[in-house]
Amino acid sequence: MQGSSTCKKTESSYSDCLVKSEETQNPEIMFSFLDTIGWLPLLVIALFMGLAPFVPVPHAMEKLVMLFNGELTRPVDIFDLIFHLAPASLLLIKLARKINGPNSTTT
Repeated sequence: MQGSSTCKKTESSYSDCLVKSEETQNPEIMFSFLDTIGWLPLLVIALFMGLAPFVPVPHAMEKLVMLFNGELTRPVDIFDLIFHLAPASLLLIKLARKINGPNSTTT
């Protein structure tokens, strides 16, 4: 991506070099990728990931119980909870954008 950075070789630190573009400041652009994902694939993925493994108990349910009991302390368990609930979170964000309109996320 040549030409996408405005950093100069004389910049003293990385933070001086960050580019604040419209893409990084506008939530509409950040969430617009959800508009390209269909409802059915996202729903199927959210259900599958939320319920997997099906036997004996879904990981998401197991990790939520651990969270409410204060036992969710290992990094692998925290990652597992985030991993299994990420598609459901995307589905909820997409639903909120559908109900409130895509422009409601901007301030």
